[in-house]
Order: sequence, then structure tokens, then C-alpha cells
Amino acid sequence: MDYNNKGMSEGSRVADLALEYLSQADWRIPRYKSKETSSTFWTRTHPGDKQHSIQIQIQLEMQTMSPVEDVAGRQPSSISPAHRLVEDLLSTIFQFCVDPLNREAPNSLAAESSALRSIHHVNRRWREVALGCPVLWGKAIDPDSCGVQWLDLVLRRSKKAPIFIVSKAPEAHVAPAKSMEKWKLLTDNFDRCVYLYALLGPGRSESGVYEVLWKGSASLKRCIIKSELSQAPTHLPGFGQWQGIILQPRSVGSRALFDGQAPNLQELKLVNCHLDSRKRPVSLPSLRSVSMLTLSTPHTQWMSGSVVLRSLFLTVLPPWNLSSASGESRTRTALPALQQLHITTGIAGGTEILDSIDTTDMCDFSLAITFPSFPPATTGDVTAFWDALFRHFWSSTFTSIAVKYDGAVSYFRATTSANRVLQVIMDTTHARLDYNSSEFSFLPTIPEVYQSPLQLSSYISWYTMVKRFSPTMTCVKTLEVDVIQNRSFPLDTMFLVSKLPAVETLRMQHSTTTDPTWYKILMVRYGDESQGKDGRLPAMLPKLQLLELPQDLPLSIRRELLDPYIAYRVAYHAPVTVSFRELSTHYESPIMF
Repeated sequence: MDYNNKGMSEGSRVADLALEYLSQADWRIPRYKSKETSSTFWTRTHPGDKQHSIQIQIQLEMQTMSPVEDVAGRQPSSISPAHRLVEDLLSTIFQFCVDPLNREAPNSLAAESSALRSIHHVNRRWREVALGCPVLWGKAIDPDSCGVQWLDLVLRRSKKAPIFIVSKAPEAHVAPAKSMEKWKLLTDNFDRCVYLYALLGPGRSESGVYEVLWKGSASLKRCIIKSELSQAPTHLPGFGQWQGIILQPRSVGSRALFDGQAPNLQELKLVNCHLDSRKRPVSLPSLRSVSMLTLSTPHTQWMSGSVVLRSLFLTVLPPWNLSSASGESRTRTALPALQQLHITTGIAGGTEILDSIDTTDMCDFSLAITFPSFPPATTGDVTAFWDALFRHFWSSTFTSIAVKYDGAVSYFRATTSANRVLQVIMDTTHARLDYNSSEFSFLPTIPEVYQSPLQLSSYISWYTMVKRFSPTMTCVKTLEVDVIQNRSFPLDTMFLVSKLPAVETLRMQHSTTTDPTWYKILMVRYGDESQGKDGRLPAMLPKLQLLELPQDLPLSIRRELLDPYIAYRVAYHAPVTVSFRELSTHYESPIMF
């Protein structure tokens, strides 16, 4: 342990002896005096034992201490562990006190700013440690809740240490002059900023934190820019109505975020912020160092130089119901390091994004796709989406598939042999579906009860998967079917199940377990008679060995539906084992903010 002066070294040595002394017996040490006065100890020991020798050592050490020194190095009679902490450990604890778990939470720095003000008022030693730690003062810069004098003091105490800025753009009715002086200070020190969180919004003015978005910072590593949603949606040509904002600098000059100068940027998150006004597009800084990128802009200018990108979140995009508005053909961008891709958009927009990138076999996909009401999606749009998606899984083999229906929303989750995960949520709540493909010309002839956009889009999805990408589907070992609401779905699901010959485990949940139509589907025989035993048609799911059902399945359902199915499997030499247990869901929200 390195001490700056002799007194602290002696005080620490006495403290160590005192703690060892107290841990071995019930000793009491009263307030002691300096070496000019006598020191009194109350002891209960026998001469010659170890504890007595420690007591003598303490008395001898104290005789050599300076008049203002004590066992903690500063305050007399203080030997508590808090006072024995060395400066570097104490400063680390202080930094945790002013470093919130989530800087994006509302008023995230309220408690931390108060702690920063209080820490250096506890005692003289704490104040010296706090003032000697510039990093501490750069951790909790909250210009929205402090005055100019305090902000100036914090920036001066932080010296050349990195600074973290969390701020909201002022509301439109607040005069910008009130925050102008504070942001002049922050702008002058913005080259030290390593973290920036900015909350914007249609009801907020383009001042305050908005100003620094167009200033370069060589130190910036993480940037989160969010916008509150507008009550009056903005119309984006080619993309429909949108409730976000369009980022535009007020002054004439660079059209690049951070003036295009953020070479060390590692994470960039823009939520509800659109970068392109068509007439005056705004570009991003270099993304060569960015490993996590979140955008709400439908254009693909973010692709250049993303060679180290590991996580890509394209969230809260405009509806993007149409294909590329410009009609331009874009070169596919390789994302060799990408491990996570999350997209929320319309079906046409999802297709365009998936067609514009190339990924590797280590990337997980999570997509939330919305079917538009106008213009309506077509059978060709659904087919094109799955073609674009499965292109990224062409060399993969699925081992498990889970399908879930919840009202007008369907969930599809698949896992590959290499543990890659594909999850797709299809929302058809307000959908319309037009038939523009001869491949599906028979769909209008389907009974009206099966004509919902969800069932039709599901049928097209399964058809596209098993017909065009059969190598990825034929090795599926586990199938899960889950229906939340009571509805029949014999058409689309029967087509999927009939094309999964290798399934060994079938897991059924909720309404699936009580729907007689579903058990009838499982007893449909299909295919060529030569494929079955004794010249008979093979059973649905011919290799099925285990049927998993919820443990609370009613006895009446077991007798009326389950027992006949088990008897059917036995009769056709394909018996199954039934397991009743607590089943959990495998679906997660595809988008993380």
C-alpha cells in the first residue's frame, strides 16, 4: 500500500493492529490523546499472552504518532472500516454512486446529481478524495436540473476527464436564452463527451441538446437520440404517415450527424428520428467502429462501412407499405460480424431491407412485420418476404419450429442445428390481402371461414417455406403449436404439418389441445401408399414418438379426443408416448430498446 506521507502510514499500521486486537478478545479502546498526554487502555488480559503483546505494540505505536493523527489517518478515535478505505477504492465507490443503471430512464440522474453534491460534504477526507477524482465529476452531467454556476464548477472539476451528458431539448414554450449559457459551456467541452442521451420531440424546440448533434466529437462512444411521438403524424413521401420527427440542423453547413466526425462511435441509437427529408438528406458519421446500431429511418445510407457491426436494430420504422420509392437497385451490403438483426416495419419494407444485406450463419433474426390496410398486401408480397428472409438461412437446417396464433397475430420461431434463432411476428390486425399470383389462384375458392388475412397469409408462408426451402424444413425434430383464442385453423397448419416428416416431438398448448378439428388433422393420411406400412397411406407425422400436453388438460378431453388419437396411432403401427407437464412459452419480444 503506497502512502503519501509518514503519518498516514503510521495511522494505518495502528489501525491494523487495533482491528486484530479487537477480533481476538473483548477489548475496549476509549478516546485517546496525543503524545503530550497519557493514553489510557481498559484491558482484560494476562501478561505474556499474544493479546497482551498486541496491546503493548499499540501503545508503543501511539506514542510515536503526531498530535493530530489517529488510527484512521484523519479523525481521532475512528477505526471503522469506512475510514480505513484507501483513496482509490473510495473514489471507485463514489463513481458507482453517480453512475445510474439506466441513463435512458426518465429523470435518471435525479438521485445521482444529489449524491454528487453531497459526497464531498461528508468530511474533509471524503471531500479531498472527491475533488481529486476528475472522472467522478464527469459522470453525472444533467444540465436540465442545475444552474450555470454548478455546471461550470462540475466541468472545471472534471478537468480533462470524459463527460457523460443526459438532457432533454427544452419545451417549445421555454425561451432558449435560459439554457443558452449552459449549452455554450457544454459545447466547448463536447470533444470530451463519451456518452450522449438526447430526448427530442415535436413539442420541443430545436435548441439545447439539439445543438450538439451537429458538432463533432472524437471521444464519443455511445449516443442515444430518442423522440417523443407526435399527436399529428408527419407524412413521409413513399412511406405514409409517421409520428416521429425529421432530424435537420437549423444552420446551413454540414449535413452530417456530429459533422461526420465521430471516429470512435461504438453504439448509435436513433428512435423515432428520421434522417431524410428527401430535399436535404442528412448523413450519418462513419460507422466503421459501430458494433450496435439502432435506427428508425427506412433508407439504407447506414450500410456503408459497417464491417464490425454486431447488432442492428431497425425499429419503429414508418409503415413502408410500398417497395423502394426511388425504384433504384441497391448493391447488397455484407455484414460479416452481424450477430443480431431486429426489424419492425411493414412487409414490403422488411423485404427490401432483407434483400439489401448479406449475413453469415451466426446471425439471429427477430422481425415484427405489419400487414397494411392500404395499399393492401398481395400474395406476391408475402412470397417475396419469405424468399428474402430464407435466403439468409439457405445453408441452415431447422431442428425445431414453434407456431403460435393469437387473434390476428401469428408467431413463427425456428431454431437451427447451430442454435441460430429465427423469430417472426406477423400482425394482420388491419390487413387486406389481394390475390395477384397465379400460384395461389385457388385461395378465393376456400370457404369463407378460412378467408381471414391471418389464415391466408399463413398458408402462403408455409407453402413458400416447404416448397422453395424444403432442405431447411425436412429435418425438424420438434414442433410446437399454440393457439391462444378459440379458432379453427385446419387449412394452413395442416399443410405445414404434412411437410414435416421427421418430427419426433409434438408440443400442444391452449386451444390446440381442446379443438376436435386439430385432432382430425393429426389423423389425416396423405402421400403415396408405397410410403406406408402394408401398402397403406402413411400417418401424419410418421416418426412422432412423444406428445407433450399441459398437465391441467381436462379428463373429458383426454377421453373424447386424446384416447382415440392414441388408439389410431397404435392401429397404424406408429404409437406415441404422452407426457403431461407444465409447458412454458418460447416466444419473446423481438425488439429491444
